Amino acid sequence: MSFWAKIVIRYFVAALSALLLAFAVSVVVTLSIIHEGDDLGSGFLLVLIFVPLACLFISASLGITAELIQRKVSLRPFAWPKALLRTVIALPIAIGPLLNLTGYLEDHRPMRWPVDHAILLVMCAIFAYFALRITKPPSLS
Repeated sequence: MSFWAKIVIRYFVAALSALLLAFAVSVVVTLSIIHEGDDLGSGFLLVLIFVPLACLFISASLGITAELIQRKVSLRPFAWPKALLRTVIALPIAIGPLLNLTGYLEDHRPMRWPVDHAILLVMCAIFAYFALRITKPPSLS
């Protein structure tokens, strides 16, 4: 298996585990807050808790995973400041899902909405590139 395929699989596993963790936490929080018999309120509350948690957990797990991979490639010790920096840079990745959630909640969208949406998604991709990029050290041959 190639180097880049392993990296993609690691990022996928990290994002999926963060998504499952966010779902578990949001279910526990929703069950502790909501009263019995309020199905509509519990579903709405679950979504309102799940989406921001998922965005934060996925950004954090991808940033830490990127630093773990970079540590392994560069043969250097793990650095928490660099991992936190990657996590902060990865936070704008969450703009896409949050924008989609608010877009579905609005009844009236302005005419420029598709253009704004495209610009924000490109911005998300740029931040994802900077947060998740892995640089291979130059060969010493």
